[in-house]
Amino acid sequence: VDGSLYPVATALAPRRRSHSPSLRPPSWLRRVDCSVPNAGMVRPSVIGTVLASLAAGARGAAHWPAHPHAPPAHAYVHVPFCRRRCYYCDFPITVVGARPQAAHEAVRRYMGPLCREIRAAATLERQPGAPPLQTVYIGGGTPSLAPAEEIGALLREVRDAFGVAEGAEVTLELDPGTFDDESLAAYLACGVNRASIGVQSFDGARLEAAGRAHSVDDGARAIALLQRAREGGTLRSWSLDLIGGLPGETLVEWRASLLAAVAACPDHISVYDLSVEPRTAYGRWEEAGKLKGLPSEEASADMYREAAAVLTEVGYEHYEVSSYARPGHRSRHNCAYWRNTPFLAFGTGAASYTRALRFSRPRSIAAYAEWVSEFERHGVAAQRKGGESVGPRDWLLETVMVGLRRSDGIDLDQLAAVFGDAAARACLLALEPAERRGLVSRSQVAGSAASDVGGGEQGQRLGCVRLSSPEGFLLSNDIIADVFVKLNTCVLPLITALPDSSDEVAPVLMG
Repeated sequence: VDGSLYPVATALAPRRRSHSPSLRPPSWLRRVDCSVPNAGMVRPSVIGTVLASLAAGARGAAHWPAHPHAPPAHAYVHVPFCRRRCYYCDFPITVVGARPQAAHEAVRRYMGPLCREIRAAATLERQPGAPPLQTVYIGGGTPSLAPAEEIGALLREVRDAFGVAEGAEVTLELDPGTFDDESLAAYLACGVNRASIGVQSFDGARLEAAGRAHSVDDGARAIALLQRAREGGTLRSWSLDLIGGLPGETLVEWRASLLAAVAACPDHISVYDLSVEPRTAYGRWEEAGKLKGLPSEEASADMYREAAAVLTEVGYEHYEVSSYARPGHRSRHNCAYWRNTPFLAFGTGAASYTRALRFSRPRSIAAYAEWVSEFERHGVAAQRKGGESVGPRDWLLETVMVGLRRSDGIDLDQLAAVFGDAAARACLLALEPAERRGLVSRSQVAGSAASDVGGGEQGQRLGCVRLSSPEGFLLSNDIIADVFVKLNTCVLPLITALPDSSDEVAPVLMG
């Protein structure tokens, strides 16, 4: 699961029994895939509520950092139905059981308010001359419980409302045991061209311990279907999710799952560290002292290192804390997310970022349906009621946070061009201790915007800074928290021109 539903803020919040830096267990462990953590605790007073709710992604805007008022070119759609709730899951889902007809009926009822939201959003969000969407991500939940005709109808609604560019990345999340050759072909015929499958483990005991609804054999059959579609050319790319640190899992077992994932030859692999959340079965069992077999912090960190070693050795690029890809197969949707690019979102619990506003929809279907009616009547006022405005300093902090989670890192000269030399120098200063420890590297970037560094020569370049893999990524929470301390005290300038802003965007006082 690699998508866009859950708060990226969780990536910088203290998490229970979660010691590596991935976005949390899947789907923002999606997605937090589907969802997320890091070694080391972050100081809550530093993070506060700066990062309210990030989600979703796609290929980033041409300019970085993307302006908060830039027209969104990416959309996430949440389909909340699952056969059962996994023991680690705290996502907004509705359990429908194993009977396919029950899922189909639930999806059809849900499509009413979902499509109404999409239509209402088009009147509010679609700006004249705005480009069509570059990515669409249908996540969950388990979207592969929905009939192909409903997925097709959903994509038509999105296309009619916002347009979808030719060659756009259109991702559908799938769970083993919920689709076959016929239904996969039907999804692809609807316009889906990328799949993300939540395998989570190749060990039957670990799947059972996680409360997963599928077996190892289900996973093998699902992978075979995706491989055939990929080889046949109807599927452009596919991703596989794994969760490390499940109860009772050893480093040997974890390595076996990693090797099995490599043998499956997916184009993309998301690796998440188990996070125990209060509202989950795991959380309740831990509270009662009944959750046994969780790995130590050291063992969790070793699993993260093992994933990086195994996957990069066979050619996967470790391009983000929890993401690995073959050349040319980064998740375009998630890359937009990691570039802090505005995005649309629809459905229960979905978090959007448009017009410098982050907003999460109600988690239950009933409350969501009521909210859609309010949204149709009151428009942006319905979003602002529960949303958080992204101010200039929030924009800076979020941009730096997600940028340091990418292997591309941060171009400090571009950062200085928008936020001023003081902000860029503050980043550099905060990163110096980590650089001395080999956790951060700095390099010059050809063609980057020149920045006149105080006390230096006119046009001196600051270059690009990036965290190392795996050690820098493993300690990214602490490193980013140190950067936030410096950025929270620096003076920001008045911005009179922004790289990708429209003519309608007024100058912004940074402060």
